[in-house]
Amino acid sequence: MVGIVALAVACGGGTKTVSASAFAKGFCGTVTDWMDAVEQRSNELESTLGDVQADLGDEPSDERARAAVDEVRRTVVRGLETFRDETGDVVGELDDVGNPDIEGGEQLVDDVQAIFAQAEEAVDGYIDEVDALDTEDPETVVRGFVDVNTEIDRELGSIFGEFAELPDRYPSEQLTAAFDNEPACAPFEG
Repeated sequence: MVGIVALAVACGGGTKTVSASAFAKGFCGTVTDWMDAVEQRSNELESTLGDVQADLGDEPSDERARAAVDEVRRTVVRGLETFRDETGDVVGELDDVGNPDIEGGEQLVDDVQAIFAQAEEAVDGYIDEVDALDTEDPETVVRGFVDVNTEIDRELGSIFGEFAELPDRYPSEQLTAAFDNEPACAPFEG
């Protein structure tokens, strides 16, 4: 069985009903694109952080350090805003996929959309936290970045845990087979 069938199973959501195969293909394509975008945002942030660190050198002046930390803070906020927006976009894209033609298919999609909405809301909170960091104290900002990163990791773990429960709540041999047979779902095997 596909390891993240739960994730895929959860994210359909339109008013139309589609075959399990069509749902698997649409879901996996959309979520794979989202995961790729998240990875790209992460790489961009990592690159920006590395550039700022290189620009600072070994012993930056207080003013240069504050300016660099403020730049990083703004970059993190922009990255989180993009992540939030892309997560919201996934809900709409999955809405277009439709509900899988299985017992409870509509509720399954509702549950998945609720999980993504929860993630979107959590990211809003992280944006507020990062935006509120006082750049006058670079050490506090760094600790704040670490704390927010830890919270994001915990939230993503919780979300993926909710996805993992979905196959038990909505068991469907038809949907499991569709995910197993859909090439777009290969990234979720495991």
